[in-house]
Amino acid sequence: MNAVDPRLHRGERRAEPVCPRAIEMAETIREIVFRDGCVTEQAMVCAGYSIAEIVEHYPVAEARARSLLVADGRIGDRVPEIIEKAVAAQAWFMPLTTATPETETMRIAWRAYCTAIAAHKLDPWISQTERCLVKLDVFLGTQALIKAEINRIVTAVAAVLRKRA
Repeated sequence: MNAVDPRLHRGERRAEPVCPRAIEMAETIREIVFRDGCVTEQAMVCAGYSIAEIVEHYPVAEARARSLLVADGRIGDRVPEIIEKAVAAQAWFMPLTTATPETETMRIAWRAYCTAIAAHKLDPWISQTERCLVKLDVFLGTQALIKAEINRIVTAVAAVLRKRA
């Protein structure tokens, strides 16, 4: 017998559960978009997905990634969240203030900063630290922040980077 759930409105259907591999693929899509600007089949294969998985899960994963990207753009980061994201330095986790629209220049500056942080993690010496801080300052210059906020963020990140060295 096919019972109707009284909590659902007329014409609505219960959402089907999303496959864990599709959720994983959505995160990979977000990473690739922030790194490369677009997603290609070759990038997905390089990320470890088979052609069969791409055919099966890509539509659901793409829709999920798009909804997450839209949600990220609506919520602006404040200084503590920017510091947290700058310390994490993940290419797909770019800080964005409410007043600042996301641009390609901003994404390129953020990727350059994340690359510098990755190099610093491998070889933490003072010149690498300074390079990271300059890249961060360039990225923060693309945001709608006053100089005092930029200095506060750079100082907090510098303290974390110097602890690594």
